[in-house]
Amino acid sequence: MTSDLVYETKLRGLTKWVFGAFIAGAVLSLGLSGLELAGQTLDPNWHDVDAPYADATVESIVFAQAPLVVAFFLVYVFGIVAFLKWQYRVAKRTRTYADHIADKTPAWTVGWWFVPFANLVMPYRVISRLFVANDPGAAVGERGEAPGKLLGVYWTLWLFSNYLSNVSFKLYMGKGASDYDAAIRRAEVSTWMDLAISVVDIVLVVVTVRWMARLRDWHLAKLDQVASQAAPGDPPGIRPI
Repeated sequence: MTSDLVYETKLRGLTKWVFGAFIAGAVLSLGLSGLELAGQTLDPNWHDVDAPYADATVESIVFAQAPLVVAFFLVYVFGIVAFLKWQYRVAKRTRTYADHIADKTPAWTVGWWFVPFANLVMPYRVISRLFVANDPGAAVGERGEAPGKLLGVYWTLWLFSNYLSNVSFKLYMGKGASDYDAAIRRAEVSTWMDLAISVVDIVLVVVTVRWMARLRDWHLAKLDQVASQAAPGDPPGIRPI
C-alpha cells in the first residue's frame, strides 16, 4: 500500500479516464474513417462540395458523421487534457524523491509537447526519465533501468501517425494539385490514408495503455519504497536527506 492512499486513488482513477478517452477516440476515429470511405465508394462526387448527394444512403452517411465528429472532438480534447494532467502529477510526485533524475520542473514535462521540433524528441526523453526515476528495482534516489522497447515502439508509432496525418491533410486540401480533378483524386487518396491512420492509432492506443499502466505501477511501488525508508515525521512520499 502506498503512503498516500488519496494520491493513489486519484492517480488510478485518472489513469482509467485517460484509457477510456483514448480507446473511445480510436474507435470514433475508425468509425468516421469508415463512413468517409463508404460515402466515397457510394458517391463518385463525394468530395465535390457543389454536387448533390447521390442518394438517400449517402445523405444519411453525411448526417451520421456530424454527431461523431463532435463526439470525437470532445473525447480527443478531454483525453489530451487528462493525459497531460496525469503526466504532470507523476512528474511532480517523482521530484520529491528523484529531483536530480526527473525533468527540470513538472510543468516542463507537459510543456515539451508544445515546443516545435523539440516535441519530436523531448516528450520521449521526459517519459523515459520518469521510468528511470521510478524503477522499483533501484534504490531510492538511484538511477533505475530504462523502460526498454515498449516506449520506443510507442514513440515510433506516435511519430508515424503524426507524419501520416500531415500528409493526409495536405492531400485532402489539394496542395500541389494541378487542377480541380487532381485535387479530388488527392482527397480520395486522403480518405484511404485516414483509414490506415485509424488502424495505426488503435495499435498506438494499445501500446500507450501498456506503458502508462507500467509507469503507474512502478511509480506507486516506488512511493511504497520511499515511505518504508522515510524517517518518522517526514511528509508522505518525501525521501529523507
